[in-house]
This record gives sequence, C-alpha cells and structure tokens, in this order.
Amino acid sequence: MSGVTEDTGVAHDRMRAAVNAPDAVFTKFQSLTTTQGSYLCMSWSMFFEALRKPRPFLGDRKHPGWSPAIFQGGSRATGSKVIDLGALVLDYDVGATLDEARAL
Repeated sequence: MSGVTEDTGVAHDRMRAAVNAPDAVFTKFQSLTTTQGSYLCMSWSMFFEALRKPRPFLGDRKHPGWSPAIFQGGSRATGSKVIDLGALVLDYDVGATLDEARAL
C-alpha cells in the first residue's frame, strides 16, 4: 500500500497502470476537516478486511475517512475536480437492515 504525492492526474494514471486495475483505488483523509488526501491502492480483499476491523471512534472532526473518488491534486477542497471513481458507496446512518436499505 503506497501513497501518491504528485499533484496531477498523471500520478493517478501511472498508479492505475502499475497496479493493473480493478484493485481498490481511493483517497484517504486524516480527518473530516482535512482537504488534502493521499491516494491508496490495495486488493479488494485487503480493502474489505480493513473495513471489517473495528476502530475506536475519534469524534466527528478527528476520525479519519476515505473516498472512492480520486481528486485532481489529491484535494477535496471546494472547486476540486474528481478525476476517477472506483466504487459506489451508500452511506445510511439510520440503522436499517441491509434488506431495508435495498428496498429504498
């Protein structure tokens, strides 16, 4: 797993080619308020395993996060552009079962 620090879409293109997609490629952020992220790539099985591990919640402003989007320059700041999307993510916080969520 490695981060990419180049500020152009070229870094993203090289990363995709190097890992022979369709691996999970996403942007990781240190917190909700951090706009600069780092690109990460791993196999889908490693990605799902990482999501399965419970971690203590650090609070709304301090907990790390991720996005299935690859942002130009690695930034999700206002006006930033998404240059690739690796997955569709549904975020449903009401506590419904998976069957209830499917019915929506």
